Amino acid sequence: MSTDQIKKLSKRQQFWFDHIKNCETSGQSLAGYAKENDLNVQTMYATKATLVSKGMLSQPVRPTFQRAKINATTIQHDWRIQLPNGINVIFSDAANINQLSSILQIVTKV
Repeated sequence: MSTDQIKKLSKRQQFWFDHIKNCETSGQSLAGYAKENDLNVQTMYATKATLVSKGMLSQPVRPTFQRAKINATTIQHDWRIQLPNGINVIFSDAANINQLSSILQIVTKV
């Protein structure tokens, strides 16, 4: 903002302009800064919007969101179950509880 633009601010606008700039410098939210400095937060927001529309303050940059793409990777699972009767059950895949239960019931009877 140029010096000419600052001169065009009313005393009241200059008061709020200074507080808004101090707030930005402090890294606080407008609400937190207003509370800490005993200022009216609604007036602070309204004045900031006015100053932004007049070009006295820069428009806040809104974060942009991008859709995340998840690359599904297949993880190979190698399973080996050694039973007390000496039988080994070996398979590669995700464990399916129903199939595994059926296989174990069969091999424990052997």
